[in-house]
Amino acid sequence: MLQGRCTTQKLAIAAVLRDIHDHPSALLIHERVRESLPNISLATVYRNLENMVAAGFINAIAGAPECRFDANTMPHHHFLCQGCHTLSDVPATGAGVSLLYPDSIDGCAVTGAQLLFSGYCQACMPGRPSAF
Repeated sequence: MLQGRCTTQKLAIAAVLRDIHDHPSALLIHERVRESLPNISLATVYRNLENMVAAGFINAIAGAPECRFDANTMPHHHFLCQGCHTLSDVPATGAGVSLLYPDSIDGCAVTGAQLLFSGYCQACMPGRPSAF
């Protein structure tokens, strides 16, 4: 649920994030929001995204060539293709991935974790040597 004032801009940004599941960048979100709000500035998009991340409404995914955003706040990981830069979800368990989430580390409370796998998707992989 959105927190704070529910402005037209914030609702439009939330709608874009709800409707596209390919982990968009702020620039792509800005482009999509401008379809319904042509005068929205990129700074407004960035400010709202920062507020939405701080409120826990969305996640910011660092490690890609540019910061990307994810409306799915359930525990999961990501795979970044180094060829086409596609960012896809990886379940937190299953599919060969099983990680423990500790409650604390050295007395510090753990409230979340992000793991970013990188490599090549099936479309970009032919002819590429394995890193291992």
